[in-house]
Amino acid sequence: MVLLGGGTVFAFAMLNGSKSSDTQISVIDAGSSDEKDSSAKKKRDKSKESSSSDDEAVSEDESAYYGSGDSDDSGDYLTDVQTYTNDLHPYSMSIPNRFELEDTPSGGARYKDPETGFVINLFGYVNINEETAHEMFVDADTSGKTDLYTAEGDNWYMVSWREDDTIIYEKTIVTDSTIATAHLEYSTANRDMGSKIIDTLLPTFQVD
Repeated sequence: MVLLGGGTVFAFAMLNGSKSSDTQISVIDAGSSDEKDSSAKKKRDKSKESSSSDDEAVSEDESAYYGSGDSDDSGDYLTDVQTYTNDLHPYSMSIPNRFELEDTPSGGARYKDPETGFVINLFGYVNINEETAHEMFVDADTSGKTDLYTAEGDNWYMVSWREDDTIIYEKTIVTDSTIATAHLEYSTANRDMGSKIIDTLLPTFQVD
């Protein structure tokens, strides 16, 4: 009886020990799952911080051009457009219809988007000094400009910079007879819109 009782106690103790071990493993697994969830959350948060950091880390010479990608506009302004043609100088460009004509200075026109304050200012004049795009590009004043970005082609050049919270982007086309400039001005909050207009509508800016 003593031996039988002792065996029963031993078996019961072993069974309890096994259950206790299972329970402990279950608790550890639950803790591990929480830790994984916490770790995943930290990675997601870190990824968001990294993405934000990457946006801020765009090289200074390009940051005035590339958009932030956070604009929620529909993009209708890219397709619902009109063509501005200058009667005095042979240049033209597609302008979003929602932009309102504010002024028509000699040789140009100024449009402004009432929704965002985005400005497209066009102007041109006669190339009386027979300048080339490269000569004008070399002579362009770029001193002290923040987030400076420049580029040039055979008959054009562009300069972009930031003044406080305003981005300015200018593209100038130079031909034997005409010099024409498209001046874009928009807030840093509308960088995405700016990059879309530069990619989609600015290529329509041309001198005939």
